[in-house]
Amino acid sequence: MTENALAPTPATARARRPGLRLALLLTLVAGPAAAQYRAAGSDLELFLNTKKELEKSMADAPWNIGAVRVAPWIGLRDVAYVRELNASGEQQEGDLTITAGAGLKGYLPLGKNAIAAAHLMPEYAWWQRQNERNAVVGRYGLGLFGWYNRLHGELTGRSSKTVDFLGSDALVREPTQTVKIEAKAQMRLVSSIALFASGAQNRVRVDSTSGTTTLDPALLLDRDSQTVRGGLRYLLRGDRGYVGAGALAEKTDFDAADGARSNKGSSWYAETFLRGNNLDVTVQYDQRDLEPADSTFPGYRAANGNASVLFHPGWRIQYQLYALRQLRYSARDLNTFSEEERAGGGVKVAIGRGALQLYYESGDDNYFGASTRHESVTGRGGWIDLAVFKNLKMRIGGRETKFEPDGGGPPRELKEVTGALSLTLGEPGEW
Repeated sequence: MTENALAPTPATARARRPGLRLALLLTLVAGPAAAQYRAAGSDLELFLNTKKELEKSMADAPWNIGAVRVAPWIGLRDVAYVRELNASGEQQEGDLTITAGAGLKGYLPLGKNAIAAAHLMPEYAWWQRQNERNAVVGRYGLGLFGWYNRLHGELTGRSSKTVDFLGSDALVREPTQTVKIEAKAQMRLVSSIALFASGAQNRVRVDSTSGTTTLDPALLLDRDSQTVRGGLRYLLRGDRGYVGAGALAEKTDFDAADGARSNKGSSWYAETFLRGNNLDVTVQYDQRDLEPADSTFPGYRAANGNASVLFHPGWRIQYQLYALRQLRYSARDLNTFSEEERAGGGVKVAIGRGALQLYYESGDDNYFGASTRHESVTGRGGWIDLAVFKNLKMRIGGRETKFEPDGGGPPRELKEVTGALSLTLGEPGEW
């Protein structure tokens, strides 16, 4: 059970509800960035091996500039027809939005055990009817990856500006920039025991272009956060994964909303990553214990994280189950927060060089702070991936998400038609 510590109006406790390259390309091209709003079905992720993916990307990059291998990318990363909801929950007139861009990915081998990688992908977000919302966006990054006998490490910096929904209570798309600097290191101590440490700095900034929110979303959502982890891992043989646990410390400083939302805390975490012949499992469990950081934040104590099980009995079909719980910040009200819970499943079937993906999920949004309302949430949808030519990939899909409040109030429905088109010479992905 979740406990909202120090909350003046604590939330009511409720029962809990329970072709690889092509899919990877379109998942990264069309998938949402980590942000306030999590689209239904976005946890249908692939279990990737960073080292193998980078080595293959570098080998498949078609251009050489000295020692640097370069791969170009051009595409329509996000094509969507969507009916947004205003501050009163009323559906707005539908509009078509397209995010298009072109860029380069580069790889520099640093001996046999390290790679430097970068991506430069400027993009432009266009609206058919509301051209005042057009915006320059894009994705940029630089990373250093090393795999040595006892030490594995990553140092990455990314800047991603995308057009995303503000939150479950503000279903309006706005340009959101996330800048993340992260360092990870794993050192084998003895036998199968390794020491793990990581640190991340995140900066989130939101632009207001729609004019449909009662408050400028930047005043509520602009923030900087830091997270530090340290612990031990038991490494499985044959690169089969690990099981670990340790301590974590985190702090979030809001910009304009610092007096109401800034918080900090320290606690513990547990993690599991298992890679089998037919079954992959990943679990990230964070026992969060947040308190105000010179603010009126109501406090939050709960188990957060995500879990996913992927069963692939053969190359033609795979099944996936997933669940998550996360703290969210309201995009409408300064003193309102929510706990998002979702559980779902999906099935993917290979069709020629493409694939069909279907999914369904359900869960709850439990609000606390200035509001204690509760909404039941269901989402369903799917997409089909098509290989038009060898390097030209296409995705067409749709998504329906319904938010049903307690007490018989009118439900809110979000319906989207989505797509993507990408031309990549080399391996997919940002790195």
